[in-house]
Amino acid sequence: MNNQITIKEVLFLDKHLKAFNANFKPVSILKNHKIYYVFQDQINKDENNYIYKTDNIYELNGWLYGTIQAKCK
Repeated sequence: MNNQITIKEVLFLDKHLKAFNANFKPVSILKNHKIYYVFQDQINKDENNYIYKTDNIYELNGWLYGTIQAKCK
C-alpha cells in the first residue's frame, strides 16, 4: 500500500491534522482503494498496522478533531 492522499485531501484535513500531530505522535495517512488508513509507525505501513481506518474523509476529519478535544478537554 503506497497511495498518497491528494493535495485537496491534505488541505481539507490540514487544520486538524496539524493539531493532532502537535498533541500526539505524528501520523501519516495513506489511501488504498478509497479507504483511508492512519499510521503512527512510519516504517511498517501495511493494512494490519493502522490506528484508524475509514472510507469517509469527513469521518476522518471528525476523528482527528475528536481525539484532540478528548485530550485537551
